Amino acid sequence: MESVMTTTTNADVNGSETITLSTPAVSTEKPFFSYDDIMSSISQGGKNLRLKPYDPFLFWNDVGENWYKTFDKREKYYVSVAWLVDRLKQFPDTKTLLEVGCGFGRLLPFLLKAGVTEKTEGIDIAPEILRFHAEYLNPEPTKLTELDRLALLVKQDGLTEAQKPVIEAALKRLQELSGENPKPVTEDYRDRIMLKVGDARKLDYAPDSFDCVLTSELLQHLNPKDCRKALEEMYRVTSKLILCVERWGFPSEHSEAHIWSHNIAEMLDSIGAEVLQVTTVGAALQGVVAVKRK
Repeated sequence: MESVMTTTTNADVNGSETITLSTPAVSTEKPFFSYDDIMSSISQGGKNLRLKPYDPFLFWNDVGENWYKTFDKREKYYVSVAWLVDRLKQFPDTKTLLEVGCGFGRLLPFLLKAGVTEKTEGIDIAPEILRFHAEYLNPEPTKLTELDRLALLVKQDGLTEAQKPVIEAALKRLQELSGENPKPVTEDYRDRIMLKVGDARKLDYAPDSFDCVLTSELLQHLNPKDCRKALEEMYRVTSKLILCVERWGFPSEHSEAHIWSHNIAEMLDSIGAEVLQVTTVGAALQGVVAVKRK
């Protein structure tokens, strides 16, 4: 919620003007589903989630920095990595790979380090997330400060004004005692990773441009119509393999403004792909392996 202060202009006895600031603030709300909506719902135990219009570009640009900062523990970077590496080992000729919805490029260094591909590209619709790839892929030991985590904690937990200084003081002391946590990227893969702004629903690549196209928790943020468009585009630009790690609850689930559940295998089959495997990757996540029919 954003507060706007208004002003009024009055003339004094000498005819000159004076400016008076009004005390009541006018409240305005973002017209689309936002990061603040999620945090408000979390602070209320999942209640009162606002089902406002959802636009992936507006939402992920809004989430941007806060989402990147949630990756403050090493294990968070590895979600779905082991499954992807295991599946890619079954396709040893996968030299080039595109991740659709790459965020700040979290997955790509791990795939290169595992040797399951040689050159990677990624696209994401939100520049506000994509811009953090420069920091994330930097092999220097860039660190996330405790004060960074503090700002995120305060916003996520909905602390009161009285609680904030207490938490801030405690975390400052923690910083003094324990130092800062290093990020997990320590090798330089920047010459083998190319990231740019793009839309999953209209990929700016020629047919058969990549040996593999993958998504990791991207399609769950698209409505059914847009999800199908994205899969059709992925099928068009891959020459061989499609890998998807996506939410799975029940068909057509739309539990929150920004989360859908799709039958990815069924969609891929309907556009001509050969589905080789559907398996459980993690809690509420399905892994789908499909290949392009020749």
